[in-house]
Amino acid sequence: MVQLPLPKYLNQLNILSKISIDKDVDGLHPHNLGLIMMNKEPIYYPCTPLGCIKLLEYYDIDLEKQNIVFVGSGMVNLPLSVMLLNKKVGSITLCNENTENIKEKTILADILIVACGQPKMIKKDWIKENVIIIDIGINRDINNKLCGDVDYEDVIDKVKYITPVPGGVGPMTVCMLINNLIKNI
Repeated sequence: MVQLPLPKYLNQLNILSKISIDKDVDGLHPHNLGLIMMNKEPIYYPCTPLGCIKLLEYYDIDLEKQNIVFVGSGMVNLPLSVMLLNKKVGSITLCNENTENIKEKTILADILIVACGQPKMIKKDWIKENVIIIDIGINRDINNKLCGDVDYEDVIDKVKYITPVPGGVGPMTVCMLINNLIKNI
């Protein structure tokens, strides 16, 4: 297994490509990610995106007509957005550090998925009533307390569902990794 993120001087694609696709329990080998892009079953799905999908399935969230907005980019949001597109969602908007007026996009979300690495960035004035939020971020606030990218206390009275940080997506990632390990036995 490769622990991400890697230092900037290392070539992440080169290193991930060296993992045998049959042992890629993280689901990050370019072969597995490529199969997802082609709407084909990979040997292993990436753990965090799969954990998010399983959460949505467990809570029986209908994705068909949902406006899903992502904040952040990288190894989680991109494969997760494609996995959701493959499930026939309503629409997907991807926002990153180059997106202007992100708040105008997040306030339209039926489902907001955040993995941007900014502690408590999303506030209640960034969301609409009864939004479903999946907070993938894990940070430390100014008091050195673990928190997500969403200001949980600020938004809690406005959301339908929200994953806590810690204790939400992180444990799901670990469960999916264990599931992938068992699949390999």
